[in-house]
Amino acid sequence: MASNGDPQGAREVLQRVLAITPDEPSLLRSVAVLEMVERNYLAALRAARKALAADPQGPANIHAMLDVELQIEDFDAASELARRLPEDTRDRQTTLQWIEFRRGSLEMLPQMA
Repeated sequence: MASNGDPQGAREVLQRVLAITPDEPSLLRSVAVLEMVERNYLAALRAARKALAADPQGPANIHAMLDVELQIEDFDAASELARRLPEDTRDRQTTLQWIEFRRGSLEMLPQMA
């Protein structure tokens, strides 16, 4: 598996399982992570989009898509996704602050401390 230094082995296992359950969000998120590790951002984006389409309100799926958007530096898309997180959670606020920090805005820095 990827955690053991065998991304190709991990990919093969994921593809076999996805052949049985092609719309399983947790598997699609795993594919997205694996692709990001290998800097295959287009493939990561496709997998994260599929996970999000399978469960649009799932915070884990929103975060998977957010991670890809941040890697490709699409901060506007990442901000839109973060606003889909539950409004009353610290997770949403922290994520929006992190996106602004990554965007280069230092205005949020004191709030993050």
